[in-house]
Amino acid sequence: MDVPSAYRHLGPAPADRAYALAAQRLDHALDQLGSLGATVTGEVGDPDALEAVRTTLRHFTADEIIVSTLPQGLSRWLHRDLPSRLRKVTGVTVTHLVAAQGAEATT
Repeated sequence: MDVPSAYRHLGPAPADRAYALAAQRLDHALDQLGSLGATVTGEVGDPDALEAVRTTLRHFTADEIIVSTLPQGLSRWLHRDLPSRLRKVTGVTVTHLVAAQGAEATT
């Protein structure tokens, strides 16, 4: 069936779907941390993690940045050397946590 491209892809744009998924994951993480007694807040930031941290630090100061990644070879953030770049750009202590190999992802 020959359909104009404007009608071929109905539904939200990929960026909108990515934002919705990120918001859902954030809500889940905040709920989990809150159930453990932590006082937490969060918001979905820029898709580029470095830019998201820079933007956030314009609004408040941080004593530490915690970066959680997949293991080496699987993590795009490690491939881009995000923990080191955050240290260099922000001057804030960065703690890097690595998920166990074979750990199941939850959403």
